[in-house]
Amino acid sequence: MAKAVLKTVKGVVFEWDESTAGENAVKHDGVTFDEAIEVFFDVGMRLVDASLVDAVLKLDVAPGQRMFVSPNARSLAQAAYEPASRALALCDGGMPVGLLLLYDARLDAKKPAEQLYVWRLMIDAGQQKRGLARLAMAWVVDEAQRMGLKQVGLSHVMQPGHAGPFYQKLGFTYTGEIDDGEHKMCLDLPSPA
Repeated sequence: MAKAVLKTVKGVVFEWDESTAGENAVKHDGVTFDEAIEVFFDVGMRLVDASLVDAVLKLDVAPGQRMFVSPNARSLAQAAYEPASRALALCDGGMPVGLLLLYDARLDAKKPAEQLYVWRLMIDAGQQKRGLARLAMAWVVDEAQRMGLKQVGLSHVMQPGHAGPFYQKLGFTYTGEIDDGEHKMCLDLPSPA
């Protein structure tokens, strides 16, 4: 029986057995398992601009998830008319695999807050189960801290299969507020040292 190997990179645990890891280089043109892990993290955020918009518009969640997130065309249209928002493409190897719509709540005319709000997060159906949403949310937390904000906020619909448990694992808690049928959650950030 092959020995199990565990490796943790950026909070994601990879598990494989030694024989499979050894075969990786043979099966994949000399790319070792460790090199493949590093490529896995070639993920970044890019502001959606004319060079990315067509690719972002082609992204879609699985049919059973469409009740949870608006289509990307709607998200991009809303972001175009909301000065406090930013539409970001989650890119893997330079290609969009998801969309993140952020809202700087400090600029809210009705109820300003020291919060970076995740207005939308979607990962394309063909790219899910790779830890990309977790990486995107880690980026959001880092961005909020960089901006000197006190919280990250978000909301979701309370339907079977909702993302609440995912966000709870990341430390988000329910606020008790419901806005337009969506349950609000927040993550309090540590004060800068």
